Amino acid sequence: MLGRGVGDVLGPVMEAVEAGVLTGAGEQLAFRHDLIRRVLHDAQPRSVRVTVHQEAGRALAEAGAPVERIAEHLLNSGTAGGAWMVAWTARSAGPLTARAPQLAVDLLRRSVALAGPDDPLAGPLRLHLTVALMCAGRSREAEEHARQALARGTEPALEPALHWILAQSLFLRGRPDLAARAAETARAAPAVPPAEAARFHAFASVCLVSMGRADEAEAIAERLRGPDAGGGDAAATAFALQTLAIVRLLGFRYEQALELLLEAAERYEEAVRPLGVAQSSCEAAELLARAGDPDRARDLLRRAVDRYQQLGAAWDIRRDEARMRAVGIRRGHHGEPQAGSGWDSLTASQLTVASYVAQGLSNPEIAARMFVSRRTTQTHVSHILARLGLSSRVELAAAHARRQGRGPGRGGTRPVRRLRS
Repeated sequence: MLGRGVGDVLGPVMEAVEAGVLTGAGEQLAFRHDLIRRVLHDAQPRSVRVTVHQEAGRALAEAGAPVERIAEHLLNSGTAGGAWMVAWTARSAGPLTARAPQLAVDLLRRSVALAGPDDPLAGPLRLHLTVALMCAGRSREAEEHARQALARGTEPALEPALHWILAQSLFLRGRPDLAARAAETARAAPAVPPAEAARFHAFASVCLVSMGRADEAEAIAERLRGPDAGGGDAAATAFALQTLAIVRLLGFRYEQALELLLEAAERYEEAVRPLGVAQSSCEAAELLARAGDPDRARDLLRRAVDRYQQLGAAWDIRRDEARMRAVGIRRGHHGEPQAGSGWDSLTASQLTVASYVAQGLSNPEIAARMFVSRRTTQTHVSHILARLGLSSRVELAAAHARRQGRGPGRGGTRPVRRLRS
């Protein structure tokens, strides 16, 4: 950030360490107490603080730092560097919302105000703000923002997403009647393409089930179940199958519901909707457990947990594992002995993390690529090292290279980037 070499800053840093102002924190340094940091920070003139935060945000962005660290500095920089802040926020709103939704709300509000109504980024920024409000659990505000954006007129490409937010926020607020109406309104909107319209129709069927209108919901879902309905859209088909499964469950037709849930999970997988895969898989796992098929139930529970891990959804994992324990299923046990160590013991997410470590990516970089938190990434790395009996990321990179056939004696070695934690 300062544009100075290591030699220039080493002296002052060592003085701070010797004085007890800074202390070791793993491979980094930190203030011994946050109070010290706050006092030193607040003692600077405001103009200096704003400039430093602005420059820190830019430097961290250029270095590929985690988006939440950059966002914190930008928020503390006030309106300084407004154009750069607006552009960065528009580019980074997606991963920032996934990892720190409330922080995203605050920065997006600032950026919308800085952009002004005539800025070409104003529409996308307002859409991102609405999504961030939903992810932060503020569905009522998200609904209001979506209504305002649709009322004032927005870019046709953004309109379907705003309709989705409006319908889902109403559903989350316990108003399936209004959500169904919003979904059908969206379905008829000229800017909504046919495949998207089919998804809205299928979502309306979910709302109808919640309203106790199972027959109407089933009729809609059956129409959308076919491979050609809605242009063969996988997400629409998955919604429809889930509706049909719920109707069968309400009618105590468990075997039919199981076949539908398994198919819904596959369609959600095809549509790249990991949350839908996880939820459908867990529902099916519970039915299999109750039907006396614990091995298949465990396999589905593992699949659900793996998809939740991709999303960093720790609360969902705890909830569904508790739910499955109630029917005698724990994912750590299997009819055949499960590998407790070695590569075969790693989940799909852990194998992905291992490959990124082998490429030399840092934990923040891995977290950004997988849209999970840095803590989740660190947990994955720790588990991988323990399962493989390794002690460092360098050893992991070498082991991964050998496994891929690139290690010594199997085609030579390939240089990798410097490994960072």
